[in-house]
Amino acid sequence: MKFKLIYIHYIFILFFSFYTCYFDVITLDYYYEKSKFIDLKFIDFIFSFQAFKIYFSSLVIIFPVTSIFFKSKISWIVISAYFYYLIFLILFSSVDEDLTDFDNIIFMLIFLSGISILLLSMISEKISYKFYSIKKDKLMGSSIISFTVGFCFGLFGYLLRFLTSF
Repeated sequence: MKFKLIYIHYIFILFFSFYTCYFDVITLDYYYEKSKFIDLKFIDFIFSFQAFKIYFSSLVIIFPVTSIFFKSKISWIVISAYFYYLIFLILFSSVDEDLTDFDNIIFMLIFLSGISILLLSMISEKISYKFYSIKKDKLMGSSIISFTVGFCFGLFGYLLRFLTSF
C-alpha cells in the first residue's frame, strides 16, 4: 500500500475527533459534578442550551469522520468545510482572546498555518482530481460551497460560545 497525501488529512481529522469527544466528556463530567451541589437535575442539563453548546463541536466532527470512508465530491466538500470551520473558529475566537501574550500568538499562527497547508493540499490536483475525481472547472464551485459552509458553522460555533458565556 502506497502512502498518499490524503492520509495526513485523515489522521488530522481522526485526532481532532478523539480530542473533541474527550474534551466534551470531560466538560459534561464537570457539569455533572457541579449539578450535584446545586438544585439542578442532570437530566435538565442534558436538554439545556449549555449541553447543545458542548456537543456542537462533536456534532460538527461527525460529518468529516464519516466522509473519510467515501470518495466523492461531497466528501471533499465536507472535509474542506471542516478545515474552513477550524480556521474561522480560531479567527473568531481570537477576537475574545488576549493577543498580548506572545506564546498564544505563535501557537495560533502555527496552528492556522498547518490547517491552511492542509486546506491548500486539498485543492491540489493530486487530491481533488486524482483521489476525489473533481474536475478543474467544478473545483471553484466546490471550494465556494465548502468555504460558505465552513464560515457558517464557524460563525455559529462562535456565536453559540459567545451567547452562552453570560
